[in-house]
Amino acid sequence: MTRAVLIDDSGFMRRVIKDILSQNSIEVVAEAENGFEGIKKVIELKPDVVLLDIEMPVLTGLDTLSLIMKKCPTPVVMFSSLTKEGADVTMEALKLGAIDFLQKPKTSLDVYALKDQLVDKIKTSAKAKVKDSSKEIKIQKKVKTLREVSHGQPNRICVIGCSTGGPKALTQIFEKMEYLNQSIFIVQHMPAFFTKTLAKRLNDITPFIVKEAEDKEEIKNGVVYLAPGDNHMEIVEHNGYKIISLNKDPALHGCRPAVDYLFKSAASIFKEKLLACVLTGMGKDGLDGSQWVKNQKGLVYVESEETCTIYGMPKQVAERNLADSILPIDSFAKEINKFLG
Repeated sequence: MTRAVLIDDSGFMRRVIKDILSQNSIEVVAEAENGFEGIKKVIELKPDVVLLDIEMPVLTGLDTLSLIMKKCPTPVVMFSSLTKEGADVTMEALKLGAIDFLQKPKTSLDVYALKDQLVDKIKTSAKAKVKDSSKEIKIQKKVKTLREVSHGQPNRICVIGCSTGGPKALTQIFEKMEYLNQSIFIVQHMPAFFTKTLAKRLNDITPFIVKEAEDKEEIKNGVVYLAPGDNHMEIVEHNGYKIISLNKDPALHGCRPAVDYLFKSAASIFKEKLLACVLTGMGKDGLDGSQWVKNQKGLVYVESEETCTIYGMPKQVAERNLADSILPIDSFAKEINKFLG
């Protein structure tokens, strides 16, 4: 049974969440109404996972998370509000070491509508690998000195799919990339407000442009396009130009955006001039798309188990012998640049 510590200043919220978790093979071994109490419980009981509210008195959720990672690194799922400010803080939490996050409902009773998502994130995060992020080298914001790239549209591209642990993995890739002559497309499982914030954060650490994709946008060299939350992203041809198409078709594998949508559409157009990368995340999104890429003579690289936060999506691809290469996350920047030229 998964063992969890619940840290939230609302007693009623804690009771509702505990009730839901206890009915789904998750034991809440301790509760705390503030960060100081929570840290003590985590150190004492060493749970499998912590559910932590971002907004709390006495000690903020971010400060609590930082201390947990320093004193007793443990998988943490954050409760975040669906606002721009909430998205900014959530991105900071993921940078500090949180595994995942869940949008916090407006009322305690609304938690029941999210019970399946809550249980899934708790159980998935409990299996994640955790490191003390405070010991990692701080990423410096890079000055935007855009390198001259050829005009027109790319003749080869890279597509990337990721889920749990993805923001950190993407950061590790793009902080090492000094140039981009072609185009890159990313699907990260994440709600709308949060993808915009993620795009901005990645844009800040690269010398090229990272942006949220727009519907009917013409694809350009030297740009990284991130699928907006709650939208599938595809690459299509229209009047001789390659453009981005966004749609709200039903979720695939419970996800919108879904990696398979991007991979299949890109493979149909770029064929052997396509590199598909499957990074950390739970589930099988990207598996069918990877098969499509291979059918069109493209390449598929997956992240290795030792560097994945969750070795789920890459494992599905690797076990079906669809991976041309299995790489640690710090090798992707070099390999992507080598492929794109």
